[in-house]
Amino acid sequence: MFAKRITIFRLLGFPIQVDLSWVFLVFLLGWSLSRGLFPNWYEQLAADTYTWMGILGTLGFVSSILLHELAHAVVARSYGLSIRSITLFIFGGVAELEDEPPHARAELWVTAAGPFASLLLAGTFYGLYLLSVQQLWPESAEGLFRYLAWLNGLLVVFNLIPAFPLDGGRILRAILWAWRKDLTWATRIAASIGSAFGSLMIGLAIVQLIFYKQMVQAFWWFLIGVFMRNASQSAFHRMRLREILRGEPIRPFVSLEDDALPSYLSIQQFVEEHLEKEPHSLYPVLDVNSNQLVGCVRVNDLYEMPPHEWPHNTLRAIAKPCAPELTIDIESDALQAVTQMNQQQSSRLMVLDQQSHYIGMITMQDLIRFLTKKMGFDEQEEPPMF
Repeated sequence: MFAKRITIFRLLGFPIQVDLSWVFLVFLLGWSLSRGLFPNWYEQLAADTYTWMGILGTLGFVSSILLHELAHAVVARSYGLSIRSITLFIFGGVAELEDEPPHARAELWVTAAGPFASLLLAGTFYGLYLLSVQQLWPESAEGLFRYLAWLNGLLVVFNLIPAFPLDGGRILRAILWAWRKDLTWATRIAASIGSAFGSLMIGLAIVQLIFYKQMVQAFWWFLIGVFMRNASQSAFHRMRLREILRGEPIRPFVSLEDDALPSYLSIQQFVEEHLEKEPHSLYPVLDVNSNQLVGCVRVNDLYEMPPHEWPHNTLRAIAKPCAPELTIDIESDALQAVTQMNQQQSSRLMVLDQQSHYIGMITMQDLIRFLTKKMGFDEQEEPPMF
């Protein structure tokens, strides 16, 4: 979903990340509030006041989105679900779960937590707005409370649209899942509605542009429509991929002809016979007698020894302990392998047996080939997306 994101801090143990598109949204929102919304609401304020209202309104928007997603994450953690991160991006935010909820009840409560948090915020800010009017507080404070109440109310209404992957679509999926006990079917229905909603938004954007000449509004509606279509279809296919991989043993995918190297190999031979011919980011180093991992060698490890010493030293001299996250047990399933690769941003994992003997390597490329073939067979059974 995200091309480039940066972790800015942690909150309650959750990594808070920002997609680069968020920077564009923050500047656009601040400009729109200070130059458009607040001057239209309150015409007699100073220019500097509008600027500060725009800045504070933008911070309130960011905080509201963050609290909405944090509510999802906290409830998800109470059900034992792992949260990869909370990411803010151009269309709001998302709390990324490592896996699907274990049952429909968990899906319902995890999803409902976000709109409920926004509803509480809307009520709180509306109460402050009424108090500011009653107590004759400065119009700048009144305007901020009014805007934040309206914003959080809008978040509740929009997110409860029953179109996946919006919260309303996930609530619909939870209800359908509880009814039919079939997550795949429930996701297919909710994702189809999400895709149809995205198409509707694209159509409305075209109408806005052609008949009403509202270029800015049409642009945003078009972007939201495209995002909804892509997100709903991608969510369904991700779930199908997980379904296919879950329980699929990794043994058939393990390559025995890999880049594992004997510990007695000289560093010079390693460079000439392996690194220069087919470079990889990591090489397992084995004790050939016990077939145990001695360690791993990365390209950067070579720089710790002068080149003139390479012919006289073996890989054992520069091998370092392999990260446990880059190894996987032979009895694991393909879903665990893919999850581990994604978490470690690695395309390969070393496969060990239960006695920690090295068996071979499993690669993302082999799993993709399997998925491509499997999905090719299954595509005819899926209903077309709108």
